[in-house]
Parts: sequence; structure tokens; C-alpha cells
Amino acid sequence: MSDEEFLAALESCSLNECDFGHAAHVRAAYLYSRSRDFAAALEKMRRAIRTYAASLGKADRYHETIAPARDRYRNSAMRTVRVRAAQRR
Repeated sequence: MSDEEFLAALESCSLNECDFGHAAHVRAAYLYSRSRDFAAALEKMRRAIRTYAASLGKADRYHETIAPARDRYRNSAMRTVRVRAAQRR
């Protein structure tokens, strides 16, 4: 499944539940942050996951404190990798 297909399936709530494990969460966060600033990416990710979880009857699965903290950490790590890669050039 391409990145575009993956995000479309997540946002339309047609992604199989078994296909949205930890690696898929990381993939979604990466894809959203790739084309947006952090605040916009976080809001897009929050909306997508909350809607998706609700569609599965599991609205309580999204944790408003843990998820954004995890995404801030991930964003910081990705920024560090980009900076180091640019310094090597």
C-alpha cells in the first residue's frame, strides 16, 4: 500500500484494525510531519486517530497526553536526523 493509500484508508476509516499497529502509527506520524509544520501535523494525526478509533468503537484508545508527547519526541528525533544529514553534505 502506497503512503497516499495508507493515509486515505486511515482517514476514511477503511484501514483494517490489524493493519494499524505500532509501526503504522509511526508511519502515519512520519507522513503527516513530512509535509506540515509540527503543530499542523499533530492536529491532523490527532483527528485521524480519534476518528479511526471511534469508527472501531474504541474511542477511549486515544490518549491525549501520551500521543502528543510521543509525537513531539518523534518530531525532535526526525529533526535531529535531518540536521546531521545536512551537516555531512
